Amino acid sequence: MAVDENGYICTLKKQPIPARYQELLTSVQSQLLAQYGDRICSIFIYGSVARGKATPPKSDLDLCVIFHGNIDNTEALALSKIGENSLRLYPIVPKVDFDIASQQEVLSPNNTNSWGYWLKHHCRIIYGDDLSRYFPLFRPSRAIALAVNGDYHTTLLDYIQKMASTDDQATFLKLSKEASKKLIRSTNILRTPNDTDWPDTLDEHITRLHNKYPALAHQLPFFMAQIQFATYSKKDFIPHLHTAITRLLQADESMKANEKA
Repeated sequence: MAVDENGYICTLKKQPIPARYQELLTSVQSQLLAQYGDRICSIFIYGSVARGKATPPKSDLDLCVIFHGNIDNTEALALSKIGENSLRLYPIVPKVDFDIASQQEVLSPNNTNSWGYWLKHHCRIIYGDDLSRYFPLFRPSRAIALAVNGDYHTTLLDYIQKMASTDDQATFLKLSKEASKKLIRSTNILRTPNDTDWPDTLDEHITRLHNKYPALAHQLPFFMAQIQFATYSKKDFIPHLHTAITRLLQADESMKANEKA
């Protein structure tokens, strides 16, 4: 994501949503309001559809749904059903993804670098209270990168476990692509206070690593190939992911040691 002339991370530009995606978005919003009513505080859209760069049938529909209070597991399950129903009605996306939180969670000072940053710079309000107005613009920092992707180790190991336990090829391909994106985006945690860049695309994440972490950077095209072409089998993919996680973890630990020195 570009940095503006004042050193702030750019916010999401408003782009017209193509009609076919707008129909899907309108349907999902209607289903959410029918299910949850006034318990919904806000609905935001983010990702390629919000940027006007979605490619059917490859691009997901990504939404943040903020509730006035907490919802229980049964109520959360209804989100999955809304997603599944939407895919049947509008098969132009492979997935409808919901990130959920309560209004209190979003506005907590502990989550300023995660939810605050995310809503301010990546999301666009489509319904309800625009909570992004409660946050200032953010500058690039390792703290923000860690708030967004600091869970990379446990998340990627969880992906490995899920991939290893499935015999369904379609499920493996879906998980491998998600894991590849998570890995590449997580490399943004490898930053110092002097780093004023802020990558947006996956290619930009890879490019910024070449001079500083070449061993890790040279591994990442493997994962781009999996995202774009589903090139590799489970047998090839999982060992490569293990190696990349180890290198990212080592670089992260080295950076932590330097911060303490």
